[in-house]
Amino acid sequence: MFFLCLFLFMVSNHKIYGQKIGIETNALYMATSTPNIGLTFRLSNHSSLSLLGGYNPWEFNSNRTNSLDNKIKPKIKHWLVKPEYKYWFCKTYEQFYLGIHALYGDYDIEGISLLSKNLKNARYDGYTVGGGLSMGYQWALGKHWGLETSVGFGYLYLKFSKYEAGSLGKELVEKVKNYVGPTGAAISFIYYFN
Repeated sequence: MFFLCLFLFMVSNHKIYGQKIGIETNALYMATSTPNIGLTFRLSNHSSLSLLGGYNPWEFNSNRTNSLDNKIKPKIKHWLVKPEYKYWFCKTYEQFYLGIHALYGDYDIEGISLLSKNLKNARYDGYTVGGGLSMGYQWALGKHWGLETSVGFGYLYLKFSKYEAGSLGKELVEKVKNYVGPTGAAISFIYYFN
């Protein structure tokens, strides 16, 4: 079977183009102390598919305790997976594009007052799933390098449990929320393999 396929490939009159593959990282996501990496694949002259993943395992030092003398550990622990299809108006990986994305993430957030006053004295543990539309622009920085900026807007379904802050915090409530609004922003650096 292998030799038959090889023979058909060699006698075929079709031109075959190498698929461009890139590896990327979102600097804005990295600024939240979240390591992330993505792969992007050229599908045609005007389309690509990318998959981004991020993971934040960090807990921050704190001497704070709640009213029950439970130690509060500020954290933004989470992981996220985001596939995205992009249609490029010029050529793939050049200039302006529109995209459609999906995402899934799992989180455990506690004691972070800069995000919301509700997070300062509570812990939220849950997941989110959703998707939306995106638009972006890419600049070539050299033969193998690119810089891409993008924004996304869409819908997220969030299911989470709210706990009292602290290591012994009891569950207060389980909630489901529907969110419509921004679903992402990126300033990404990309390295392309030919």
